[in-house]
Amino acid sequence: MATTETALVTGATGFVGGTVAALLLRQGSAVVAVVRDGSEERVRHALRTVDPRADVLHHGRLEVVKGDVLEPMMGLDESTLSRL
Repeated sequence: MATTETALVTGATGFVGGTVAALLLRQGSAVVAVVRDGSEERVRHALRTVDPRADVLHHGRLEVVKGDVLEPMMGLDESTLSRL
């Protein structure tokens, strides 16, 4: 049984992070996107900018969590951080 690799991507609402996330999803990886405002729709928009079929491709493999890389522990609570 194959396991799915999971990648943590910061900046997924922007062009570079959205492109990286879209490529990882296209390759079959699961993606956890850490975004400052927690906006899943902004991540989806960034993914669609790179690949219009992104919504179909990432079904069930994208998780968006609210965080900030400038904060200690990325602004995540301990349980979320340890899970990731």
